[in-house]
Amino acid sequence: MPFAQGVMHLFGPQSIESEIGRRLEAIRVDPSRPGGIPFSMTVPVEPVDILGWLRRQDTSPRVYWSSRNGQTEIGGRGAALAIVARDPSGIETGLRDIEALLETMGEDPFLRLIGGRCFDADAPGGGLWSDFPPLWFVIPEISISREKSDHFLTVTTTLTRGSEKRETTEKVRGILSEISLDALPPGDDPPPAIRSRSDHPDRAGWSSRVSRLLEEIAGKNVDKVVLARRTDLVFERRIDPFLVLAGMKGKNRNCFTFLLEPRAGKVFAGASPERLFKVEGRRIASEAISGTTGRRMNSRSPAGDAEAPLYSEKNLLEHQFVLDDISGKIEALCESLHISDE
Repeated sequence: MPFAQGVMHLFGPQSIESEIGRRLEAIRVDPSRPGGIPFSMTVPVEPVDILGWLRRQDTSPRVYWSSRNGQTEIGGRGAALAIVARDPSGIETGLRDIEALLETMGEDPFLRLIGGRCFDADAPGGGLWSDFPPLWFVIPEISISREKSDHFLTVTTTLTRGSEKRETTEKVRGILSEISLDALPPGDDPPPAIRSRSDHPDRAGWSSRVSRLLEEIAGKNVDKVVLARRTDLVFERRIDPFLVLAGMKGKNRNCFTFLLEPRAGKVFAGASPERLFKVEGRRIASEAISGTTGRRMNSRSPAGDAEAPLYSEKNLLEHQFVLDDISGKIEALCESLHISDE
């Protein structure tokens, strides 16, 4: 369904102009800040396959995020406004810019910043991450959101000092006239074959690391270490990151899923069961999740059974390491701390 024909009437030329005028009059902050301030309009739409819609878009950047419980999903393309740190020294400034921007974002609950920052600002850059700035957040120009079974379309532009109602109205209309809500179906083509695979470190290097760290643990020099490796796959043809993410969502239930594409052909995507932290007003919440178990854990073992793999002495100890680290850091920031008995 072409957007200009199917949803344009929900805005309506007069409603666009009057709403823009109302928002311009309601601005209480200085719109001369770099990049201006975001202006958005949101309307309900018929259900849309958001990942399929993103696949059809040929404009970068593209972003996607879905909640762990599956109730919230958002996909967007283009950048009405971006906050970027080109090197680690700019991360703190970027975070302050985000904080200031959040105070100007108005009343639209579907106006969202999506992006990320590097986990370790002191880690060397370049290599695989050269196309991903240390801090990168965007407000999409066009986004589709899902809240439970309801879908919404949000169009965003920016207002600066001297923005004219007519000029902004025409800009929004121009964006609307180009958009289709059609999704690109996944099709029946089999996934491309893998031509080669390389692991870093390889098997010998991995075994050497494990042996060395077991010695460190036995000597009580460290308590817990998380090892990781990189696997490079070369396919016989280009892979579609949105189909990959759709597959990850299907096989990783109860996970946050995300995709960041700062420029065409460069994608960071994943599925994680863990929430690093969540802030609502003056309250911050985090989760301590640790431990490992086999793929075929005995599901019949009661949660309180000490023999259940997730409640083994090893896993409880690993979990305690993480819990102590997180609670110590949060306690230094907060007036009070509550830790669930579970």
